[in-house]
Amino acid sequence: PPKVYPPVPAEKRKPIRVLSLFDGIATDPGVGPIRSGDWGQSLQ
Repeated sequence: PPKVYPPVPAEKRKPIRVLSLFDGIATDPGVGPIRSGDWGQSLQ
């Protein structure tokens, strides 16, 4: 069964910070587990 997360109070939610964090990792190869150098080498 899919994992169900407990509800989080509105004052504890940080959707903007989380979305911006993942957006930065997804759009910038230099951020996160894949570095710019490794990105170029993996394509060769």
